[in-house]
Amino acid sequence: MENVGIGIAAAGLAMAIGRLLRLQFVNINNDALDAQLLKLLKAGNRDRAIKLLGAAAGAMYGRMLLPVFLEMRALDGEQDVKVIGDRLSDVFSKSHHEETARVGRLGFVVYVAPVLAAAGVAVGSTAQGDALMALIGIAVGTLALSVAGWRNFRRMRDRSVEGFFRILDEVAPGYEAE
Repeated sequence: MENVGIGIAAAGLAMAIGRLLRLQFVNINNDALDAQLLKLLKAGNRDRAIKLLGAAAGAMYGRMLLPVFLEMRALDGEQDVKVIGDRLSDVFSKSHHEETARVGRLGFVVYVAPVLAAAGVAVGSTAQGDALMALIGIAVGTLALSVAGWRNFRRMRDRSVEGFFRILDEVAPGYEAE
């Protein structure tokens, strides 16, 4: 019975680690990407910015900004700051929503992993000594990793909005959203 508890707890830990790795290592340095994108925009090199975002397609932030830069290319020649700002804001809002929803669907792991770990502790509660301590350690570790993964997701979501507005200020200076 002790092995069943350890197995369930280990499954919970594995799910939490997978979630954390997905959010942690697919992340890129948003500030560095923003700086490079702004540099390319100032030089009038939108196509290279699009290529850069295509290379960053594994990152949530890169996938959010790519449609914005494609829309910028479609708006080439448009002079009205209001039109540019509104269209880019709409495109970013849609891509931001789609991307956070896609990554957020993984959020169930945040809730399932600690439950599995707790179930492992309950099943293994007949264990004694070192085995019980190992189960408790796994449960606590799983919960900590789940919370860290969710916190990182929220930070990435918030930083992406800040980055978009830095880029929008460059493309549509003085734009005021209604």
